[in-house]
Amino acid sequence: MEAKDLERRFADLGMRLAKLPPPYQEQALEGFADVLTLLEMPRDKNGPVKLLVSLDHESNIEYPSG
Repeated sequence: MEAKDLERRFADLGMRLAKLPPPYQEQALEGFADVLTLLEMPRDKNGPVKLLVSLDHESNIEYPSG
């Protein structure tokens, strides 16, 4: 990835992060650091990398239709 593309993507992440409430900003930054840590870990050279992210929430949440 070229430096200008990386800078643009970090700027986009920063703008999105700034829109979150402070506690969620902290969670997002911790999650980002966790993902980087996982990707830095040794693995088979040609082995696939699969990340799975989940969101825990109450089961009675209703979503508006439409």
